[in-house]
Amino acid sequence: MFALFLGLRYTNPIGKAPLLALVIILALLLVVGSVTTVVTVMGIFSGFQHIIKTKIINTGFHIYVHGSFGGTIYNFREKLAILKQIKGVSLATPFFTEYTLLRTPRRKIISTELFGLQQDYLTNDMLFLSNLNIQSGTADLSDPHAILIGNEMAENHLLAVGDTIDLLSFTGQKIDPLIGFSVPATRRFTIKGIFKIGYYEYDSKMVIIPFETALSFFGKPNRTTGIGIKIPHLMQAEETSRYLKQQMRDKGYELLTFRSWEKSNRALFESLKNEKVMMSFIMVMVMMLACSSIMVCLIMIVQEKRRDIGVLKALGASNVQIAAAFLLLALLFSVTGVLIGESLGMFIANHVTDIINLIEKGAYQTRVIVHHVLGLEKPHYVEILLEDIYYFDKFPVNMPFKKLLTIGIGTVILSVLFAIFPTLLATSLQPVKAMRHE
Repeated sequence: MFALFLGLRYTNPIGKAPLLALVIILALLLVVGSVTTVVTVMGIFSGFQHIIKTKIINTGFHIYVHGSFGGTIYNFREKLAILKQIKGVSLATPFFTEYTLLRTPRRKIISTELFGLQQDYLTNDMLFLSNLNIQSGTADLSDPHAILIGNEMAENHLLAVGDTIDLLSFTGQKIDPLIGFSVPATRRFTIKGIFKIGYYEYDSKMVIIPFETALSFFGKPNRTTGIGIKIPHLMQAEETSRYLKQQMRDKGYELLTFRSWEKSNRALFESLKNEKVMMSFIMVMVMMLACSSIMVCLIMIVQEKRRDIGVLKALGASNVQIAAAFLLLALLFSVTGVLIGESLGMFIANHVTDIINLIEKGAYQTRVIVHHVLGLEKPHYVEILLEDIYYFDKFPVNMPFKKLLTIGIGTVILSVLFAIFPTLLATSLQPVKAMRHE
């Protein structure tokens, strides 16, 4: 109780010297501001990563099966039938991918990534269908000449549902009798639907055609790029892929390779992980700067209260009690800063879109007034959050309680560590010398 009473008395800015009171208030504000910044930035940054990761997972498979060394699968139909019967497989479907060229009605050539999928897969996998997010038309691939394209490709090249486009196949090329040279095979497709996955690379380059059409068009009737598998528990994909590999080996199919969604997107996920590590490092630096203000504040309190500390030690206060008082000071600063900062940080993170909209409107009105006074033309409205670029109309936030708890505990630990030096200064004071201090 003695340490707590002393700590509360020393941190109360009322009645203190103006400079010391200002330092106490600034130290608390720095901790609050730093915690607010960390929670806001990490919440939004984690939200961005969560959206990217979710979109990639939902538009792909949990496990990818390929031939030897990641190549094509020959006689895939018998392997597909066996995989469907193995326990733990919720869905198994063949898929075909190929980088090729597309020719628009305006004779423009576009490089594209073609996906061949079965209509049954689009019908049965509601998660993929919902994430495909059809903007116009339907996701119907029952017509062998049907094709689905992304909204970015449609907007960039003025394409719409009902338009016809030509696909070029270099593997299915044929000899032109007029020129005597081989030319790419072409086939005309009709746009049945336009999707918007929300990932620019997909929406601007990906096209989807019927699976059997893709096999025949590219001259591969009995082999496919791979087989996609979905399982009940997403996070068990790596373990399940090893189990499936062993099951297929037991049945005599030793040359198949199995890759989980994590391994298939390792480069991207490693990049996101490294970004998160660097961001966390920067946030730790911010917190250390804030905690150093607590150290400066405590040092000033020690210098200001040298005589009081000397009197207390002369009256019998032990070094442990003096140290406990200053450590409680740091604890009081950090806990107060964490509670206020995390509450304020979550509020800002959840309302950052509204705050940015207010800033946009305020900046625009200011520019309108300035342009009017100067006799200039009315300025354009500048948007910071462009939905066409970021694919959402508000900033995503992902800050679970576990992360908030980690930030809070980390701040408290840093504050206590930074309080060690001023605590040693206070406990090292000699009562007689301290009482002589004016």
